[in-house]
Amino acid sequence: MDERAGSTVRVGYLGPMGVGQRDTLPVASESLQVEQLADVSQLRERLPALDCVVVAHGPTGTGWGEVLDAVEAGAVDRPVVVVGDPAVATEALAAGATEVLSGDPTDPPTALLTHRIEQAVGSSDHDGSTAFTRSVLNTIADVAYVLGPDGSFRQWNRELLDLTVYDEEALTGAALPDLVVREDRERLADAVESAASEGVTETREGALLTAVGDRVTYEFNVTPLTDDDGTVEGLAGTAREVTERKLREQRLTVLTRVLRHNVRNRMTVVQGRTEQLESTIGADPNLDAIEEAASELVALSDKARRVEAALRESSANRRALDVVDVAETTVAALAREYTRADLTVQAPEELRARTTDGLTFAIEELVRNGIDHNDSDPPSVRVTIRREAGDEADHSDDAGPEMVSITVVDDGPGIPETERVALTTGRETDLEHATGLGLWLVNWVVTAAGGELVCDSCDEMGGAKITLRFPAAGA
Repeated sequence: MDERAGSTVRVGYLGPMGVGQRDTLPVASESLQVEQLADVSQLRERLPALDCVVVAHGPTGTGWGEVLDAVEAGAVDRPVVVVGDPAVATEALAAGATEVLSGDPTDPPTALLTHRIEQAVGSSDHDGSTAFTRSVLNTIADVAYVLGPDGSFRQWNRELLDLTVYDEEALTGAALPDLVVREDRERLADAVESAASEGVTETREGALLTAVGDRVTYEFNVTPLTDDDGTVEGLAGTAREVTERKLREQRLTVLTRVLRHNVRNRMTVVQGRTEQLESTIGADPNLDAIEEAASELVALSDKARRVEAALRESSANRRALDVVDVAETTVAALAREYTRADLTVQAPEELRARTTDGLTFAIEELVRNGIDHNDSDPPSVRVTIRREAGDEADHSDDAGPEMVSITVVDDGPGIPETERVALTTGRETDLEHATGLGLWLVNWVVTAAGGELVCDSCDEMGGAKITLRFPAAGA
């Protein structure tokens, strides 16, 4: 029979006390009421009235193995916290202890011991889930943690301890924003508050000070942990170093901007001087070739600028978009530019998918390619949009999430085999070098937007067939 009552947590303690020892078990919470137990026999007698058992394994203390056996054999199940040296703690955890605390059993750190007891009692089924959670966290190579709704640490892995200046006792009273430098704490606190209040995963970057004093950029994420009713009971997440990635992105951004700016400016000069020469010496095929090449480079520079903007659309910017509206608006604008082309859209009135604003560039680029690389008179391009079942999209027998497909077909010469091979393998070689950036750019943008690109031949129209797929979204 369970004799527990009220909100007070009754802790039964077996360990070294008396002469030269503390008068009682050191705890830092008024809700914890410690009862000194003389031996395992008294433990068996008092077990139904206790919420937790703490055993300090030392030269004059009771062995943790006897305590675990007594609890296991009892009529009620109670969590057991073992305090002892690291070797003892490891063995006790493997044997079924709910929580362990490495340290001097005669003088355990007050705050950390209190935290361990509260963690053990908080595991309502007392099946070792707290210890299991810690063991799972320790298998993660990145920094990993479990937080309260306010961002305070509840669980963490060894990587966090090894990386930061905090030890276990210090982490007990710390919160996630405390890991980063002062100027980044508000950003991380906002992520915690948003994840807890909105029930969504949040990601932020912050500079973490390591144990050796280095300032390293980490990407932190926090995901809500909810009960069956959807109430947020805590948060979990990981942190990964992104210093090298950030530096690489900054280098690429600067180089891209400088090259794009210089190419456009120089080509504008070439175009202007070519026009002056034409007015001086008259029409000349060589000047026409120079002007055409300069115009193509200027257009490529403009395209690079648009791709760079589209690729900045991260997964956090994905949302439900009416792809029919995006396609019809894009094709209508191109129809005004290419007045001789036959452009059509076949689609329902509305169809929504999870994607980003980069979809506009992808559709525009595919339609432009279908017109520009087409000798038909007039060139024809058709955009078809429909909803697909999951098994239809991946050609398997397993039902998956519904997808929205956007297929662009034309009556041009089709896609060169070298370009298809390059896209399929994800790389170009000397023998398989794609002739243009078009499909690569679209593929990058679509992938960043959370979709996939499939290229094929169109049996009906005889040209290229490009299909983009994105997860379907509700209305």
